[in-house]
Amino acid sequence: MVERENVGVVLTDINMPGSISGLELIEALHVRRPSLPIIPVTGSADEAHLQEALDRGAAGFITKPFKAAELQQKVRTALSRLLLAEVELRERLLAPTVASVLANAIEVRDNSMEGHTERLAALALEIGRRSRLSAEELEALELGAVLHDVGNDRNCRQHLAKAGCAD
Repeated sequence: MVERENVGVVLTDINMPGSISGLELIEALHVRRPSLPIIPVTGSADEAHLQEALDRGAAGFITKPFKAAELQQKVRTALSRLLLAEVELRERLLAPTVASVLANAIEVRDNSMEGHTERLAALALEIGRRSRLSAEELEALELGAVLHDVGNDRNCRQHLAKAGCAD
């Protein structure tokens, strides 16, 4: 069902009748949809069960009895985290992809530039690692190294100017 329907979040009891527990359900659903927020509901304050649910990927938990406002807040929080993670992933994938396309466009037009971007990025990363930059700083450094020649290409300058990104 979670594969066919647009399910945004799943609430499940930890102790369910039948052959599968709520903890097993968390794992089974995450095999099909790893980012799906699953919030187990439990009448037990057993910390071991709650910790196990979190260890299996639960997006928090709710202890019975609960108020509607608490349930709404847990669901809102889980959905907000999911949206933030999706936006971050999209941004982390999009910027390097666009940068590589632009850099490759320059290299294709000028044979003397072949491999220049990759060599410069590798050198910049080595210097960054030796300087003990954080992972985020290394990522920005690599992106800058890949994009450094974009403004030098006449066609790229024209496209950036049209988009309002260049002087």
